[in-house]
Amino acid sequence: MKRSTKRSVALGLLAPLLGTFIAFTGASAALAAEPLPPEEQITEPFQAPLCTGDAGDPSVNNPVGDLTMVFGERITDYNAGRMVVLYNTNGSYDGETPVCGTRHVAGIGAVSEWMYCTDFTSHFCVQTNTDGRLVQVVDDVEVAVDPLEDLESNPRLDADQERLVRHILTTELTVGTAVLSDATAQSRKARQQAVWCITDYSPKLVDLVGTFCDTNFSEAQQQAMLDSLPEDPVFEPVLSTSSSGNAIEPGETVEVEVTSNIYDTPITVEAPGAEVTVCPASEGLAAIVDGQLVLNPSESPTVTVRLCVTWQAAGAHSIDFSVTPDASTTQALTWVQSPTLIDGIPCQVYSNFNSVSGMTLTSNLLVNVEAPVEPVDPVDPIEPVDPVDPVESVEPGEPETPKAPVGNTGSATLSGGHEGSLAVTGSDAFLPIGVLGVLLAGMGAAAMMTRKQKRAARS
Repeated sequence: MKRSTKRSVALGLLAPLLGTFIAFTGASAALAAEPLPPEEQITEPFQAPLCTGDAGDPSVNNPVGDLTMVFGERITDYNAGRMVVLYNTNGSYDGETPVCGTRHVAGIGAVSEWMYCTDFTSHFCVQTNTDGRLVQVVDDVEVAVDPLEDLESNPRLDADQERLVRHILTTELTVGTAVLSDATAQSRKARQQAVWCITDYSPKLVDLVGTFCDTNFSEAQQQAMLDSLPEDPVFEPVLSTSSSGNAIEPGETVEVEVTSNIYDTPITVEAPGAEVTVCPASEGLAAIVDGQLVLNPSESPTVTVRLCVTWQAAGAHSIDFSVTPDASTTQALTWVQSPTLIDGIPCQVYSNFNSVSGMTLTSNLLVNVEAPVEPVDPVDPIEPVDPVDPVESVEPGEPETPKAPVGNTGSATLSGGHEGSLAVTGSDAFLPIGVLGVLLAGMGAAAMMTRKQKRAARS
């Protein structure tokens, strides 16, 4: 019989009857550079893409020629997965920030972005010599510095400062008459100054930017900005699923919860042999379109949608979810820096947006659909057999009295005294025979005496 009972969903890990809860949550971009696979390693110089917005021509008036070319040590750094500095905000060679850098992104190739500095008093360390190596010019002398390395965090910034920096770098803002964006050298300069207002407010900075920080990024204005931002400024793609831990029967519906924050990309749903719909409780939150779960835009960081899944056939079934987030929404704010110190002064820490594009998130559930067990008619019990009456035992009779021996009842003395002989062991069965023998012997002796007497009378 078809049943339409719905099993309620249980949050958290799945019970063993249902299967395994597997959720891969995309974290922020990798903190350590990952080398390119051998088959993708670059051996010949190539031209990296330009950063967004207008800038001077990086291919002219530079001591190393075209600054968009990845060559020499730049190739080594690129193959190692490092950020490679190309040119400055004006498209030229010196260290004026922000600077344009490029790095390899899996599934895409070379991706270029503007990097803003967060340490006002540190060396830039982003110029390139003719070998493609980073240098810092000190008193007109080029000092070689180590390649840029990925940092786990910016050691000088707290969480609120990082949130503000990310907001400034990812949102086109208008403060006073200035526009903060990557569009032009002027808007990039204003954006860089805004970053310094957050990371390096000091009298020395005020001497450079005047009243810009006090007018547009006072403590009260920064707090108001923080209050308008979500708790976590870094987009971390999430995909997780859960359901009840009970086995279901064919035709029953199990509710599966899908939690995600990926609104821009459909989530592929594969459940062979099953009918999958959005449960009534989640109508308006999402839709199933051509086997894909499409989440409706939401102001919430994440949304949880209930799917109703029904199998008509018994067996162990699976439902699989997968999604590759769009690159435009998966930029994680990280940091890069050359570890070199020059006369005790460190190199600059730069903002870096690592893309997690190409990261596929998956989640899988196993659902046990069990056919109902048909009831079996009980078997009539076997009637017990009456036990057989035991055979009565026969009482043993009284022993018969032995008959007296026939013959002379006189006594006789047996010769010999050997221990162990029948006479000695008291075997009464041979007593009559012994007595008879004595009588016969006596009769024989008497007969012999009679014969002797007759012979003597004749003679």
